[in-house]
Amino acid sequence: MSSLILTNISRLNADTAFSSYNTEDMGKIKGRYTNEAPVKYLLNTVYKNVPETECTIIAITTREAEEAFTAFRKTIRRFCNRKGYKGLNIEKVTFEERRFGSVISKIAKAAKNDDKVFIDTTGGFRDSVYLLMAVVRILEYSGVKLEKAVYSIYNKHNSRENKIVDITDTYNMFNLINAADSFTSLGNSDELAHFFLNCDNSDIKRIIDVMNRFSDEVALCRTSKLDALISELNEVLINIQNLDTVDENEILFKSLTAVIREKFRIEDEETIDYPDVIRWCLDNKMIQQAVTIYVEKMPEYLFNKGIVSANPLLIDMARFPKSFDKYYNLLYNGFLRQVSSVTRSPYPIGNLLLKLKEENQSVYKELCNISNINDLSIKSKLTADERNGILNLIRVKNVIFMGPTKKRTPEDVEQRKQNTKLRDFIGTDIFETGATTSEAFVNGLLSNKDYLKLIQGEFTPYIPKVWNGADINVIEHLERVLSENNNMYSVSKKISLDDMKKILMDLVYVKRYVRNSLNHASEEKRLADEYNEYFSNNGYSVSSELSVKEIEGVMHNALNLIQSLSI
Repeated sequence: MSSLILTNISRLNADTAFSSYNTEDMGKIKGRYTNEAPVKYLLNTVYKNVPETECTIIAITTREAEEAFTAFRKTIRRFCNRKGYKGLNIEKVTFEERRFGSVISKIAKAAKNDDKVFIDTTGGFRDSVYLLMAVVRILEYSGVKLEKAVYSIYNKHNSRENKIVDITDTYNMFNLINAADSFTSLGNSDELAHFFLNCDNSDIKRIIDVMNRFSDEVALCRTSKLDALISELNEVLINIQNLDTVDENEILFKSLTAVIREKFRIEDEETIDYPDVIRWCLDNKMIQQAVTIYVEKMPEYLFNKGIVSANPLLIDMARFPKSFDKYYNLLYNGFLRQVSSVTRSPYPIGNLLLKLKEENQSVYKELCNISNINDLSIKSKLTADERNGILNLIRVKNVIFMGPTKKRTPEDVEQRKQNTKLRDFIGTDIFETGATTSEAFVNGLLSNKDYLKLIQGEFTPYIPKVWNGADINVIEHLERVLSENNNMYSVSKKISLDDMKKILMDLVYVKRYVRNSLNHASEEKRLADEYNEYFSNNGYSVSSELSVKEIEGVMHNALNLIQSLSI
């Protein structure tokens, strides 16, 4: 480990006399040239208790200041010889106008990862302070640590006011600003934690702790603890505004927390909520995190804001998977899996049979066993399409199903195939049924969409279309689903059905396309094709190679709609 002293050389002024400069920890230090006293002060700091350490002085000079550099080098070497300081090396880097990059590159190459850097900002050209600041920032990225920064004040009218000022804390403020930016831009709180490592202020330590935990949960896409963490983050960001302190770093951090709130797009007394966290992730290209929080936590936001409501007395929460939280289950495994009179099958007879099988077993058994539609107790409640489907079902059952005690011969099968009422079924294996009861026979028909299509015959298509995907069926038939499920779920009366459909559509799209594409998940081709058709018809991109820009656009628009409706 060695030390690196950076300084800027001013042009030589031959008329300048030796002067004494006051310091807080080393008494008076004499110097003639602009940089002489502050560099001597830094050398004393470097060599204190270690007279044989390695130290390199890099002096940034201009062609006009070459003479001054020569005089400076001679004076400093003489000073070190007198003090017994060994291992000193003095180099120069010539600055050409506007060639900052070349200067910074040369200095960076001279530094090693574990070096300590000291800077004197007293002399040099007008831009030299900014150049040194840039050098220090770049060196710190490679692990070089700033130990001390100083400059000297010279008063030619009153030498008693000459002094060397330690401005290390001023430079460290940039570390604090960078640390805060690292949190707001990258979700990384490590730099803040390191900056305040030795801080004794309990309020500062509390906010850093909350930021650390929040940062970890977001980075790891863990949403289970986000509720409590967002609440804590809101609390500490508000409380720190009332922090009473005289410490400059703490005062600056207090100001920076206001900027942190702005980065979350909140103002005044507003608090951070899930949409704000998701936008923050999107703004900072944390796409995986944004998608995860949107998919997993927006259900909770929708329920808490009253956009969607659930009746706990009518919902069996025990049937939901234990691996998901309450609101995730209520939305995705509850609300978006509700069925209605047109969400079980695209065919009226299929919907009727499935509905009866699930909700009215006695009527379902009755329908399975009747030989004449006039014997059906619900005959008067049927729609025209349902009536036609049942008539065809009875014809098929009467012709094909022979009962459990009769043995089917090849001649029987062939004779039934010639039945004019069943010509459409000739190419199927329905004639080979092994059902032993009429109910089992109907169950077999119900499990095959092709059979149901043939039994239904001509029917008026449902509008909108009936889909196999439960969630998109609920979206498309939302009004019917809400009206037919006994108020199990409801939607705020302040929100139009079209807006509610769009909210749900966005959620399903991000969950199915964006999240799955990020996780490289796949699904059955039949369903995939259906979802592709549905979402492309509604203006979404169904590409498996969604761009970051496309994902951001969809999610920002989705959040805009939700937040506009939750005011």
